[in-house]
Parts: sequence; C-alpha cells; structure tokens
Amino acid sequence: PAIMHYKTELANRGLAVIDAKASQPTLLWLLMKDRNIVDPLYNSIFETNLDFYTEVASRLNLPDRAAAKKLFMYWLNSRGYVPDAGIHTLFPVASKFIKKLKRGNYKDSPAYLQQKEAAIWIDDLLENIPVEFALPIHDSLIVKQEHLEPVLAYCKTKYPLISFETEAL
Repeated sequence: PAIMHYKTELANRGLAVIDAKASQPTLLWLLMKDRNIVDPLYNSIFETNLDFYTEVASRLNLPDRAAAKKLFMYWLNSRGYVPDAGIHTLFPVASKFIKKLKRGNYKDSPAYLQQKEAAIWIDDLLENIPVEFALPIHDSLIVKQEHLEPVLAYCKTKYPLISFETEAL
C-alpha cells in the first residue's frame, strides 16, 4: 500500500521525496542523445530546462500538464493509437524513433525505458547513496528529511541531465 499511497501513508514522519521531473520523457531524450538522434524541438525542451509536460500542453493546446503526461504515455506505450496525433507532428524524429523501438513488440519501448529507470533509481542511486535509509518509489527516492540535501546533491552529481524535484511528506 505504501507505493500507491505513500504521500498519505508516510506523511508527517520526517521524510522527503526526491523525484525525477518528467522521468520517461527525459530518459527517451537521453537514449536518443546517446544514439545521436536529434529531434530539434524535443531536444530543445530539455536543453533549455523547460518542463516537458507543460511545454507539450501549451504547444498542443491541451488543458493542463496532466493531459500532456497522459498523451505522452499513450505515445510511448500504445500499439500506435494516440488520441491527439499532433504529438507526432510536434516531435517527428522522436515519433519515428519510438516506432523503431516498438518494431518487435509495442511493449518494447516502455519496457526499455522502465529498465533504464530501474538501473538509475535502484541499481545505482539506491545502492550507492551516502545514507543508510532510502525507499525507492518508481522514479523517486524517499529519504529522511535531514538527509535530503546530501542525497539530492549526490543525485544531481551522478545524473546532471535529470531534473530533480523535492517535497516534504
């Protein structure tokens, strides 16, 4: 139950969350970057430190950040149907890249990014952070409030291209 309701279950216990902002879009950008694949607009969002979901919502006239996040998840995880096809024209190179990732099976694309996410958050950060206690929850770590700053600094040093947000529970 802690994973689904960690914000309420762990509230007021002296804990804080370090969360990757737009984790899946960032991991897709890093993967494309590693392969020298450039989608000008997609890349520029990260290179100029804009919020990915807010930018997509604005450019596609979506009601809010949550709608953009939902659209991104369709784009990345679906068999091909995307409720607002505008994302394909917004990011044509990234769309072709995602289609290639899904070539064998449409689940290959999200599985690959989830493996990358697990490698960062569990295999690396959780195993190597400079404190004794941390809980991983998807693309975030829960730490004691007094350890927030050193752990955040460690995360930023290890992964400078990932934007991190923090929140007290």
